[in-house]
Amino acid sequence: MKPNDWSELIQLLGELHEVAPNYRLGQLICNLAMLVDEPDTVSVWDVEDDDLLESARRFLGNLRKNAVSASTTP
Repeated sequence: MKPNDWSELIQLLGELHEVAPNYRLGQLICNLAMLVDEPDTVSVWDVEDDDLLESARRFLGNLRKNAVSASTTP
């Protein structure tokens, strides 16, 4: 993982905390690891950094999308 990607992952974890403050860090990491679509990923230990970054991007996007739709529902 490139240093910029590592920094982005840390930033995304902060943003995820803002959007979903009830998640503990360990829960968040485990959930992101479970979202990885790689057949060789069996546990958190097996997750590649790049895959974790992509999962964080997708998860944050989904949380934000759900928050917007929940706020616009009467």
